[in-house]
Amino acid sequence: MEQLTKIERVQRVFEMKEPDCVPVFPRNQAQMIYGMGWKLPDVTGKDWYDSEKSALASLWCAEHIDYDVVYGCYYDMGFGVPLLGGELDIPEKFGMSVQCVKHPVESKADWSQVKKKLPLDPMKDPRMKGALKSIQYVSSA
Repeated sequence: MEQLTKIERVQRVFEMKEPDCVPVFPRNQAQMIYGMGWKLPDVTGKDWYDSEKSALASLWCAEHIDYDVVYGCYYDMGFGVPLLGGELDIPEKFGMSVQCVKHPVESKADWSQVKKKLPLDPMKDPRMKGALKSIQYVSSA
């Protein structure tokens, strides 16, 4: 099989066809941040997000680690949690991930309050809004 470009390789996978090799991409988005020598609180907090640093990390990884696919932002499982009434812990240590320390729905009684806040508007969550801005930066690059 001929050597494929990154785009061709990924397209083959999307088409359920065999690529020349498995496309490489960062499964753990925090790795992008740690690769820059930063910790998560350097890029995101409970109610803020540095879209420029996130984009820089994504672009750096694309160039220096030579991923086939890069995500345009750092993301974690905590997006929207504070907006719905939950609480996050953004760890200071390397190798850690964002943790939900209080889930928006911890009992059946919580659901009625959370349901009133849905669907979430990503532009009202500073973390989501920052991630979307990071994706714009990376896409334009």
